[in-house]
Order: sequence, then C-alpha cells, then structure tokens
Amino acid sequence: GMAKTCAVYDGQRRSLRGLPTNIETVEAAVRSAFGFLAANLEFSWLDEDNDAIALSSDSEVAEAMEIAAKNGSSLVIQVIATGDTAIYLPPEGDSEVEGEDWIVVYDYPKHSEVEAGLQEQASSKEAPENKEDDTEQMLVKMEAEKQALKEEEEKEALEQIAQIERDSEAARQLQRDMQDEDNAQLAEQEHAARELQKQLEYEEQLAMAEIRDAQAKEPAQVDAAVRAQKASGHSEAQKRLSLDVDTWGLVLQLSEMGFGEDFDKLHDVLKKHKMDLSAAAEALIGQA
Repeated sequence: GMAKTCAVYDGQRRSLRGLPTNIETVEAAVRSAFGFLAANLEFSWLDEDNDAIALSSDSEVAEAMEIAAKNGSSLVIQVIATGDTAIYLPPEGDSEVEGEDWIVVYDYPKHSEVEAGLQEQASSKEAPENKEDDTEQMLVKMEAEKQALKEEEEKEALEQIAQIERDSEAARQLQRDMQDEDNAQLAEQEHAARELQKQLEYEEQLAMAEIRDAQAKEPAQVDAAVRAQKASGHSEAQKRLSLDVDTWGLVLQLSEMGFGEDFDKLHDVLKKHKMDLSAAAEALIGQA
C-alpha cells in the first residue's frame, strides 16, 4: 500500500492531504498544512537508520515514499522554513502529537542530533517529567537563537542602508564636481567667443573706414586725371593745327555740343562755312 505522509515543523506534526508524488505536491501540501504563504521551504526525511536525507527532487520524493511503504511506516517529512515564516492562511492539516515514531525538530537534523533525539525519546519513557523540562529548555534556547538571528539580520540591514547612503552621497558629489567642471569650461568658451567677436568687429570697422577713405579720394583723382588728359589732348591739337585762340574756341564749342573730338574735321567744316558756328553745326547735323 501507499505510505501515509506527515510533516514536522517547529515542534508540530501535521498530516498531509492527498498523496505527494513529486517535490511540487510536497511543497503545496506542506504550505496548506501549516498555513505558509511566503516562506522558503526545504525538506528532509529520516530513513530506517535515522539518517537525515535531503528531499529536493521528484526522484528523491518517489524513493522516500517507496521505502516508507515497504517498511509499512509513515513518511515523516522534516520542514525547514526561512524568510517570511508568518502564518497567513489557516492551517489545514490535523495536528498529531501522539505516537512514538517521530522526533521534535526545529532545524535540519544532523546525524548526531537525530541519535540524541532518539536517546532522549527512550529516556523520556522512563522519566516523563524530565521530558517537559527538556522541551521547555529547548524552546527557550530556540527562542534565544531566533532572537539573536533577528538582531544580526537587522544589524546587517542597517549597515547596508548606511552603505547605500554613503555610495549615493559619493555619486552626488561626483556629479556636482563634473557639473562645476562643465560650467567652468563653458564660461571659458563663451569668453573666448566674445573676445573673437570683438576682434572681428574691430577689424571690420577698420576695413570699412579704409574703403570709405578710398571712395572719397577716388572721384577727385579721376576728375583731375580726366581734366588733365583732355587739356593735354586739346593743347596738342591746338599746337598741331596752329590755330589762334578764337578759332580754337569755336572748334572746342562744336566738340562740347556733341560733335566728337576729331578737331581736324571740325576745323575743316568751320572753314567751309566761314567760321559761322551755327552754319557749321547745321552742316554737321546734316552729315550725321
């Protein structure tokens, strides 16, 4: 037949509902029996030599069930719960405290502890009053160990928080330093850009002033050059044609009226029209 299964945790033994066939069903049955929701659970069992055997895989569960069934005994699963061991759900397993084939365990039993427990059981049959004293001492010791562990965990947690705060402050300081460095670099770049801008503006003003000066001088120089060129051209023509001042004046008037600077031609036309300016001009218009 199949072995009956029960579990022991913190001095309580509870029968397990259904038939656990693998590690998942063992865990589900134990959670249901004791009302655990969030605790981390580990399991072991005692074989016929009272050796504690780990129970953590489907094959180990099957082997334990097979041996218990073969021996015609219940499979007693020892439970170690860590983490959040608060009871959130109403326990469903029937609590059994009678029977001689199990040991009160608080933690994963070592071989020596198992032997000690068996001897204690044997002696408790002879002296029941000793058993109560021992159980009380054990509970007190367990409570003290639990308290010590809790204080140690709180101390570690506080140290971790302090370390996190120190790390955060160091990170913030590094960020401030980097920001200051960036700001200084930016200010330096802005200053250099302003200086360059000023320099460029100053150079541009100088160049503009030079251009204005050059433009102011240029027309006067050009006019003077043109006038000088015309004068020299005219005086050369006057010399070449050996004209008196009055005749030359008439030739120049025709030229200024828009009949060109071919002084020889203008002089010929004037001669033809007996130095009559109007007649010469009409003749020139007729020729055009």
